Amino acid sequence: MKIVLGRYVKSVGLKVNSDSLVNSGEDATLDSVISASTLVAAAVFLIAGISLEAWLGAVISLVIVKSGIEMLKDTVSRLLGERNDPDLAHSIKETVLSFPDVSGAYDLVLNNYGPDSWNGSIHIEVPDTYSADMLDRLIREIQVTVYTKHNVILTAIGVYSVNTHDAETIEIRNKIHDIVFSREHVLQLHGFYLVKEEKTMRFDVVVSLGADDRRRIYTEILNDVSKEFPGYQFQIVLDTDFSEE
Repeated sequence: MKIVLGRYVKSVGLKVNSDSLVNSGEDATLDSVISASTLVAAAVFLIAGISLEAWLGAVISLVIVKSGIEMLKDTVSRLLGERNDPDLAHSIKETVLSFPDVSGAYDLVLNNYGPDSWNGSIHIEVPDTYSADMLDRLIREIQVTVYTKHNVILTAIGVYSVNTHDAETIEIRNKIHDIVFSREHVLQLHGFYLVKEEKTMRFDVVVSLGADDRRRIYTEILNDVSKEFPGYQFQIVLDTDFSEE
């Protein structure tokens, strides 16, 4: 009966995505295994006169410790903070990019607040011709669509404005792109915007967490673009992609 109870409780826990029920089911199954082991040891003593209680107690202790560590591992991992689900992050970005005029989706951060309960934030790139009312409507549509498709609440959607109406600016952006991606371990360049009147450029660079020295790569990029475009002031952010695969 204990085995049946354990299997049932665990199956319900997997169905409703409840770690507590899954652990409770495993605990019930473990109890039945311990009870069965005790009966086997008693039968061996009665039949053969061999006492296995001490060895059995040691083995059971190890099994209990191992089971307890495995039960706690996932819970503690979530409390301390885990990496985002790469598949979920990828699908959310695809949904956001499906909207017209959204040319990029970056800086996605997801926070898990329990089974199937996610909040997050993201940055999008839109043309610099967008008005406030167009932007407001777009952001609301993205939030509703992401929640409907993925059950994720985007509490904040930041905006990167993209130069679209000046051919020279677009050419400069392409040159910056080539310079930045000539460096190893560079994953993304986004948020580029140029103000010709003030001679300023700003953009974010995502360098892989696997790079030996991310700060060195950032400095080299800054030096390269400064040499190529003297007289400009650069605002370059060393960014991190938390959904990096």
